[in-house]
Amino acid sequence: MVFCFLPTFVPEVRAADAYEYGYSLLKTDYERTAYRAISDGIRNCERTIEFGIAPKNYQESLKQQYVQEILAATQKALRLVMADHPEYFWYDGDGSLTIEHDSWTTFKVIFKTHEYSVNGKTVTKSNVNQYIQQVENVAKQILEDMPTDSDLRKIHHLHDYLTTHIEYELDSDDQTIYGALVEGKAVCAGYARAYQYLLTLAGIRCWYVTGNSISPTTMNKVAHAWNLVYLNGKCYYTDVTWDDQAEAFHAYYMISKSEMGESHFPDHPEELPASCGHTDLDYFEVHKGVGTGVGMLTGEYNVADFAACMTKVSDDTWHCHVEDLTGGGLQPFVTWLRANERSIAAALGIEGGFSWWLDSIWDEYHVAFKSLPKVHYHDTVLYGVSYKAPTCTASGNKQYFVCNGCGTWFENWDGTGEIHDKESVKIPALEHNYSKQMQDANQHWKVCKGCGAEKSDSREFHYDTDRNGKCDVCNARVEVPTEPTTGTTTPPATQPNTPPASEPTSNPSEQPSTEPTQETTQQPTDVPVTDPSEGQDSQPTEPGASVSPTESAQPEEASILTAVVVSCTVGAAIPVSVQ
Repeated sequence: MVFCFLPTFVPEVRAADAYEYGYSLLKTDYERTAYRAISDGIRNCERTIEFGIAPKNYQESLKQQYVQEILAATQKALRLVMADHPEYFWYDGDGSLTIEHDSWTTFKVIFKTHEYSVNGKTVTKSNVNQYIQQVENVAKQILEDMPTDSDLRKIHHLHDYLTTHIEYELDSDDQTIYGALVEGKAVCAGYARAYQYLLTLAGIRCWYVTGNSISPTTMNKVAHAWNLVYLNGKCYYTDVTWDDQAEAFHAYYMISKSEMGESHFPDHPEELPASCGHTDLDYFEVHKGVGTGVGMLTGEYNVADFAACMTKVSDDTWHCHVEDLTGGGLQPFVTWLRANERSIAAALGIEGGFSWWLDSIWDEYHVAFKSLPKVHYHDTVLYGVSYKAPTCTASGNKQYFVCNGCGTWFENWDGTGEIHDKESVKIPALEHNYSKQMQDANQHWKVCKGCGAEKSDSREFHYDTDRNGKCDVCNARVEVPTEPTTGTTTPPATQPNTPPASEPTSNPSEQPSTEPTQETTQQPTDVPVTDPSEGQDSQPTEPGASVSPTESAQPEEASILTAVVVSCTVGAAIPVSVQ
């Protein structure tokens, strides 16, 4: 099945119901009517989407109930449209909803979307094709390189493609397939939507799931997105974002509901299959073996068994991915690895100096050994300082390595590429992306999509030049038509000069928390509506420890880096040089 991205769609090229999992969940005519109308409207880049709903056996005394039901049905339909259709990448799910009693028995639903945009530029029906073509060109190339002998190999290939071609980074399109595929930058929503989109094009059913996950780095719950994948009548869970480490991991690839449920908590569990208990595609169980680069740790660690599962990837490097089933965690394994490093190197046939490093996420470890020329000799550890992505509020840093013996900084884990200018590892903070609109009863203003900072001089009082009762900019209700107010506006004394505390101020969960209010008279009911899945990452959830560099030869975070060896912060590289 292939999506068709034409500005005007006809029934025969629309997505088959088999790929619209969300639509299959709808139970009422209200919901199905709203879903189709909203889906068609977004597909055709309509800024105002109108449709009518006529309750059966209309009763005037139930008018308030009808409004409530239509409102709930429309909001649910919007959420499921956005979950079913990653190809609507020009729309973020924000808008306002009005319900009018159009006639004695009919209600008119008016959904006004916020601006359609890609890469900071406005998208309309006249120019949407140029962006669609960019996405389709990338997708076509990916699918041409995909194996076709089995659906499982397709699933595996697309998973590994995304983990090796996307940088986890905040950006204007980080929630979309455009950001993930064309720009190569995304957060969890972009990863999950890209996986859903590519699998659908490959003829494999995949569902976009939103909720919360326990961050491996902070142990706090954060907004997140992942996937439900169907294969041979069975369903499995995959989190491509978490599997994007130094190289492709498979800790959260085609796993069961119970295993995913240890750290992932969906927003709407009632909408997900009750079974999904299949464990037959566990990556480590399927691929483990001598020389495969995949192994499982059970019981006592054994040098010979561990070395046997490693595979040679170049003339001087061996590596393996292992799943730790001992229950002891990373610290005991690293302690054992350090105690047996020379024996493992000898078992691999390494003579002379060598180094090793380890990357991890929960109970999956990636270990690599490398034979070395005598470049930088210290019988000590080169500690890795992980890459830290810059944000609009803080600078980041490139990955680098610090000798615990002399404090020298290096570009590479084998002690090569000495860094003389420590400023060179810093990555400047990003500019604010003032693309998010905020509003209250009196004013509207712009805030940064990433951190929520308010754009200076952006506050304006609502104005209604076309006298339709709504602000021309943000669609807020305006009681008295007004002309635009020019110049800097001063917020009311009771209005803080920052976004309301009830509004999330970071890139992930960006839906307004405004409670809907309904009116049952012929006055319209105006409700802000946002796609609940928009911006799933309030903090970057890519599991990887990151430490900011400092000015001293021995970084201030040395205690943190030392703790990497002791407690092994998730995602940190632990290189060791031995001569």
